[in-house]
Amino acid sequence: MAQLGGMSMRGASSTGRTPGFVIFLICALVAAPALGAERPVRTIQKQALSRSARPQRSSPAVSSERLQHLATRIDKLLQHYQQRPLNTRDHNAWEVMHQVVAFGVKTKVRVGGPQGPEQPAIGWLCFNYPFRGYRILQMHNGLPLGNKGYGVQGHHGQLLAILAQSRLRKDYPLRVGGRQFTVADLIENEKRTCRTGMELTFKLIGLSYYISTAESWRAEDGQRWSIARLLQEEIDAPIHSAACGGTHRLMGYAYAVWKRRKEGLPLNGQFYRAEKYLADYHRWAFRLQNPDGSFSSQWLRTRAHSADPQRRLRTTGHILEWLVFSLPQEELTRPEIVRAVEHLVRLLERDPDYAWEIGPLGHALHALAIYRQRVWKPKESPSPKTGPLVAPQPRNPQGAGASFPGKLPAAGAASRRKTPDEIELPVHAQVRLRQATRIMLRRMHSQVAQPPKAAVSSPASSPRQAQTTGPVLVGPR
Repeated sequence: MAQLGGMSMRGASSTGRTPGFVIFLICALVAAPALGAERPVRTIQKQALSRSARPQRSSPAVSSERLQHLATRIDKLLQHYQQRPLNTRDHNAWEVMHQVVAFGVKTKVRVGGPQGPEQPAIGWLCFNYPFRGYRILQMHNGLPLGNKGYGVQGHHGQLLAILAQSRLRKDYPLRVGGRQFTVADLIENEKRTCRTGMELTFKLIGLSYYISTAESWRAEDGQRWSIARLLQEEIDAPIHSAACGGTHRLMGYAYAVWKRRKEGLPLNGQFYRAEKYLADYHRWAFRLQNPDGSFSSQWLRTRAHSADPQRRLRTTGHILEWLVFSLPQEELTRPEIVRAVEHLVRLLERDPDYAWEIGPLGHALHALAIYRQRVWKPKESPSPKTGPLVAPQPRNPQGAGASFPGKLPAAGAASRRKTPDEIELPVHAQVRLRQATRIMLRRMHSQVAQPPKAAVSSPASSPRQAQTTGPVLVGPR
């Protein structure tokens, strides 16, 4: 080796140039740490793949009695939490969406408080009725689009992803500013607002469900998009720094692959990449599973176990949700999955009145609902044989009076000019308007004792300028 090194050095000195393979070796050694820091799981995934090819001892099969007992426990939990609806006074739209993801079109919400009348939660969202004073939809490009910020959408396309996971029909009505639309209009606007570099995870989930994987469209900036391009953008983005440890990003891959199979189209190009990527992460997630059945409390980075039940619910619930949706049917009763489901059930059974965080609880219940449906009711699971569902529309509750926004106008009904009080502003405009109003009131009170000349406002303090400032709303993660 030393002789070879000496020969290489002599050769290099005689020619005055460094051999190409030496340069390649140096570059590889320099680049390796950076690549490993970006996606350290890649190398370990290759090891997992190589080990999976070796002969392994088969795990004992799960008995039918154990599975049936598990189904009974899941049913009791889902029924318990479904009978505890959120309300429009104390909970925002982001929280209600996380109950909708668990129970779909059957989700109810109480209007005005915990004792208020029940309304269909999806209808309350789609009709743009307020949750804690905030509305989830705004107008953009002349069509409805979700607001992104505190209490509404935490991610671009999140509302459409929730509707897709609830299997809501495309012709379900939407209402924004007194105008009538359908979910199809929201789909169209989510397509138009795709941009390179933005988080496309939830758009991928929603659009994969509602449109064909062979379809392409042009966004508002002129770029050509398709489900394959959305997949490419998402696959090239990092997993570990994505929302909820990357589990939503993996769910986006799973929805695209599922839809491609449903359409009977070949899994080629980006769809082939997504399928292989999912298989790699399936194996990796099981390698990180803890002996008690929970998944890693450090998401998909490394094995870890937390004593905090909130943390375990968050990580195990999200990872299991993705696994039970994306795994093949025959793997849903493998011991590793059954132990994970049992761990989640035990966690929720321990204290039925425990104050769980609403977001993680919604995803954990969604995992149990998917598992219950795919294992014991496969005919009702999303498949080529099942279509979208119909959700009830909101009704005018008794005693709501003028405060209730009213029924959806009939299609084609003549529209009248709205008064200023009837115009719905986007969330950020509402915040800025309230801030401007407070500024003006403070100035008016401070100028009461001043002579009339001093009461004249300067251009710098005009309401128009005051409305151009305000806090930037950041959505929950």
